[in-house]
Amino acid sequence: VVWSAKHKFVAMFSKSNIHIAKANLDECCFTFENSRIKSGAWDDETFVYNTATHVKYLLPNGDKGIIRTIEDPVYICQISPNSQELHFLNREKKCGVAKIDPTEYVYKVA
Repeated sequence: VVWSAKHKFVAMFSKSNIHIAKANLDECCFTFENSRIKSGAWDDETFVYNTATHVKYLLPNGDKGIIRTIEDPVYICQISPNSQELHFLNREKKCGVAKIDPTEYVYKVA
């Protein structure tokens, strides 16, 4: 369970499903992933999550897409306030930062 910064939305995910709901738990959208979901974090009103090979986004209206591919599985900690960097832990317990391009999902939110 991951709450958005302003507690407007909540993302509840299991190994293959993500449910996004409003604060009162009215469901906004649901998605199924064939690959196992590793982790996720909110970037304002966009839920950014990853599988073993991709970083993806899911909007409360159900729109989703791929942000970038990744070589090794990581665990997302947060999205930087400027939406340009993804902070994560890898399997060796090392912190890292990856550049992301939020243009597509920022455009869809607007």
